[in-house]
Amino acid sequence: MKMGAGIAIIALLAGGGTARRLPLDRVYQHTTKSYDVELDMDPALKAFARLYARLRAGVLIDFADFEAQAMQFHDLAGGLPAVSHASFTLVLATPHLIAVSVEQRTQRPGAPPEAKVEGYLFDRASGQRLALTSLLRSDTDMARLNAVLQHAVTTAKRRRHHGAPPSEPYEFKAPTWGEHAANGRGRSGLPGDATLVAGDTAGRAAGLQFLYSPYRVRSFEDGAYRVVVPLDAFVKALRPEYAVDFGGAPLDMTDDPLQGTS
Repeated sequence: MKMGAGIAIIALLAGGGTARRLPLDRVYQHTTKSYDVELDMDPALKAFARLYARLRAGVLIDFADFEAQAMQFHDLAGGLPAVSHASFTLVLATPHLIAVSVEQRTQRPGAPPEAKVEGYLFDRASGQRLALTSLLRSDTDMARLNAVLQHAVTTAKRRRHHGAPPSEPYEFKAPTWGEHAANGRGRSGLPGDATLVAGDTAGRAAGLQFLYSPYRVRSFEDGAYRVVVPLDAFVKALRPEYAVDFGGAPLDMTDDPLQGTS
């Protein structure tokens, strides 16, 4: 699995309704005999300077811990380096919201490779992390939205397995909207599974994308999943102040968030 310079991710940016391949900036790289760490960030995030600095600083704190552990266990690992590469991409900026996606690949000697995908949603004015459910009216029928999300996840699994995914235990059921909102503290102290999805209307989100790292909704071997819930499935549940942030139809329904980035 290649993880290095030249990584490019499809970025769906505010102000344009089309997808384009955008090279990321290498903002941190530190390689020793014990570890190899790299951080790539979307240059478009620099437009939101405080958020950019906070995300970068949080990852570097995480990397410092990773580097210390790699040095501590280097000899026990047979002299092989531990590897961790992370990348941040601006998905979309709307009048009130900023959506960011994160990919991280880690390889520790003697352990299977790890791949993580996350989505973050921020208030554009304050830069504060928003819970997914903060977009919704208080009287929203959450049972209906949970059923919509479960159906979307099941559909993605069937599509990947040509119509008939293998049977699976209960724990692979899709998390609810509330569970996404309360997901445990992730990188930089920010929880993240869901974010916006860009569409054919400039500067507006055409739905929500739920990002699932390997083993979140299927076995590890099945890989990561990206599940898109289009706007029409929840538009009536949106709080009025967020109506201006949404519109149009999704451009990309790909169910693999790591496709083309390995």
